[in-house]
Amino acid sequence: MVLRLAIHRDFLPRHLQDDPAVELGQLGQSMAADPLPDSARISAYLASGHELFSAMGARRDVVTREKLILGADSLRTDGTWLWREDLRHYFDRYHVLLPDDFVALVRERRYAVPSISPEDLRQLSEERRAILSAPKPG
Repeated sequence: MVLRLAIHRDFLPRHLQDDPAVELGQLGQSMAADPLPDSARISAYLASGHELFSAMGARRDVVTREKLILGADSLRTDGTWLWREDLRHYFDRYHVLLPDDFVALVRERRYAVPSISPEDLRQLSEERRAILSAPKPG
């Protein structure tokens, strides 16, 4: 399995921000004027992803600093993509753009996150750890 990252560069460790595997740019440059017509269903998909990493605590909304987002650093997956818990907040509130391939897959799956076996979730968790804990270059 190879996870694709639906994580904005702002939320990655500095040494991963220029990695070509990261499919989303800076959050502030990724906002649309209007929501997608099926944004509520896509938001529900984001909320129902399998949790791979649970982080206690909260982070302030990086755009307005007004709202605290509980568990913002937690990570979810659908078996193909990996995203932060707070992506749904930014998608709902600011209409941040998602990778076209991600949106197409969500629609192809009819907005239902597939079930994943516990063994596959363990494997995905190891892959997540390897990706996000990659050693800093030189």
